[in-house]
Formats: sequence, C-alpha cells, structure tokens
Amino acid sequence: MGRFYDDTIESAIQNIWGHSSTGKEEESLKYLKEAASKGDADACYFVGRCYLGRQYVPGKLKFEENTMLAREYFDRSIEGGSAIGMFAARRLRGFRPRSGTYIHAPYHSDKEIWDAVYQMAEEGEPFAQHVVATAYYYFDVIDFFDIDYWSLSKKKQNELDYEWYMEFSRWYKASIANGIGMGIGNLYTILSTGKYNIPVEEDSLQKLKAIGLKCNDGFIETVVAAELEKDNPDEALKLYQKALSHGEEDAYYYMGKMYTYGGVMPFDFWEASDLFEKGIKSDSMFAECHRELGKIYYYHRSPNYKRAVKHFQASCNECDWSAVMLGLCYLRGQGVKRDYSSAREIFESYPNEIVSAIGLGEIYAYGLDVIVDIPKAMEYWDKYPENEDIIANRKNFQKTASGWKQIKPHPKYGYRGKKFLTWKNIENLILVLIMLFSIVLCVICYFNNR
Repeated sequence: MGRFYDDTIESAIQNIWGHSSTGKEEESLKYLKEAASKGDADACYFVGRCYLGRQYVPGKLKFEENTMLAREYFDRSIEGGSAIGMFAARRLRGFRPRSGTYIHAPYHSDKEIWDAVYQMAEEGEPFAQHVVATAYYYFDVIDFFDIDYWSLSKKKQNELDYEWYMEFSRWYKASIANGIGMGIGNLYTILSTGKYNIPVEEDSLQKLKAIGLKCNDGFIETVVAAELEKDNPDEALKLYQKALSHGEEDAYYYMGKMYTYGGVMPFDFWEASDLFEKGIKSDSMFAECHRELGKIYYYHRSPNYKRAVKHFQASCNECDWSAVMLGLCYLRGQGVKRDYSSAREIFESYPNEIVSAIGLGEIYAYGLDVIVDIPKAMEYWDKYPENEDIIANRKNFQKTASGWKQIKPHPKYGYRGKKFLTWKNIENLILVLIMLFSIVLCVICYFNNR
C-alpha cells in the first residue's frame, strides 16, 4: 500500500501526469480502471480526469474524450468518500454531483475536505500539491472558506491576491519538483509577468522551460517557439507544429502571425488565413484570430472589406483595435453602409486609439452628421501630430484671426461634410431636370390646348 493511495494508483499518477513518464500511460489507465471497478474512490477520480481532454491530461496523450463518462466516474469518486475527488472534481465546468453535494462521509464540510487534501500536500503527495495550487490560482479557495471576496475593499482584495498567488507559486513548485508536470504553464505565466508583485524568477523560468519541453507541454513549446521566431523561424514552426500535436491550439494563432504583415516569414495570405480559420474553429484565441483575419482582408492589395467587417464584428467586444476599425469602416462606407453616427459612437468609446482620434477629428472638422467644430477636431488630431492622415487633414484647414476655417475640400467629404459632385450625382441631377422639364412641358401643352 502506498503512502496516500494504492501502489498502482500512485504509480499510474506518475506515469500519466508525471513529467518523467515512461510510455506506460495506456497501461496505467487500465490499472486505474481496474481499481475503480473494485470500488476505489480515488481511482475513480483519476479515471474521470483521463476522459476530460488536454486541460486535464498532458497534451501528448490521446485518451478518449468523454465528458459524460468522466462525470460518472466523478460521481462514484465523490459518493465513495475520496477527498481528492471531492476537492478536485469542482474544476469540471458545469459539473454538479448527482447527490447534490460534493461533501460526503467521512467529511462533513468543505473545510474538512480542504484540510484533508492540504494535509496530503504538506506530507508530500504531488497531485494534492497540484490541486491545492490550482485552487489558489483560480481562487477556488473562496468557496472552500466561504469568503465574500467581492464585498471586500480593493486593498483587502489585493492583499489576498498576493497571498494566494504566493501560495499558488509555492505549491506548483512543489508538485513539479515531485514529478507532476501539469501546471507548468500557469506557473510560468505568473513568474514571467510579475503579476500581483510576484517577483520575476529567470532561473525558475529556464528550469520550467526545460521541464516543459521534456514532458511535451504544449504551452511551453509555444513559448520557446516564440523566442525562436526571429533567429530561427523554421525551428519555431516545427515547435509550433509539435505544440499543436500536444493539444496546444493557441499555436494556430502564433503560426498565422508569422505569415502576416510584419511576420518573420514572407507574407502568405492563404497560409495565414487558413491557420487563423483553424484557430477559430478550435475556439482557441478566437478573438485574436478574427482580428488578424480582419486585418489581412482590410489591408490586402485587393481588399475585401465585407469580410474584414465580419471579422471586426466578431472580435470587437474583446479587441479594441477591431472595434475602432469597425468604426472606420462605418465612417468610410467600407464593406458596410456609411453610418457617421455609429462611427462616432464607436470612436468615442475608445478615445485613446489613434484611429478614433483620426475619425473623430474628421467627423467634427467636416461636420459629418454633427455641427462643425474644427477646434474640437484639432484637439483630437493634436494627440498624434505626426500621423500621415492627420497631416493630410490639417492641410485642409487654416487658423485665422476669427478662428479656424476650411480652405480645401476633403476628397470624400468636400466642404462641411458635403461631397463633391460625382458622376452619380450628375446623373441624378440630369434625371431631376428632365422630370422638371417634362412637367413644365406638360403644363404648357395643357394650357395651349385649352
């Protein structure tokens, strides 16, 4: 009998989730299922986890994904009294135990379950260390201790954030040191960003990358690939492909970026759009992929503004740049009917974006569905005096002793928002004159015949 679980279970945990696994994953899953069939509640939890896909098992594994079966194993684990099952099954989105509660004998409260798993973590059980770290990372600790977090002062929230992320860091380091590879990406994210004033630890980051590459962690593979892009793009592409094979579908976005404007590879519209479309289908970096598709359709030498608008609309709630580009399309009538009011509304929601400054300046300077207000336009344009569009717009205006005045027409808006006479307008004018002439002629004929 192992220290915390049956010997076969402890061995299976290391074979499946350990970063030094030896290719015995399928065999280990078989042992877990056998133990679960004999009523081992801990084994039931780990079997259920194996059926949840890449977020719950290393990306290199190709276990069948079956959420319904996973839920059944979790229910059996909870009803069988597994502390690790009661503790960790909560991370399955939408899962509710069929008994209506996670708490089962011999435990009588969330606090007792926390204490049992935390004690295992303190005594060195690596998977318990992992789930405790995860509870701190995703703030599940709020539920375990019934903390009314959102009613606390901002200062108190910040104090708890710092405390919990320090705990998260401590426990993830412990679980990784004890062989569990899951959580490397979360730990790398915190230690590399300095978030919540957690110190950036370069030595730890390098060690995490080495372990991540060894255990085929898709997130780490994308991190290292991004670092290689500039100096070794071919190797970066290979690593992104490897990350994809390990379930890291964010790699579609990063690979696509390599083929876009400013990417390290020669611009390739079809390759980039194909990768971004795959990213969208996988629901990975959904908004970012839509944004980049909108960008390449908009700026292509043969632009497709309707498609650009479609992608800007899909990503505008999450990407400020997409939102203001949608506003620009409304302003210019690109891929969508010209709508100055909608353009202004969007630009005013993102006043610090350069496109908004240009657009709002044009709306007020040329009186596009608003009263002309050149000084207000200049205030927007003064934010980015070196922008080419703004420089071109400024040439249409002059400041005099009596104030600003427009001295040149805009190519599209003319004077005070009125367009130049176009062929379409001329055609309409001719039709109107013909109609008037016909009416006058009819009236003359009428009176002559009387």
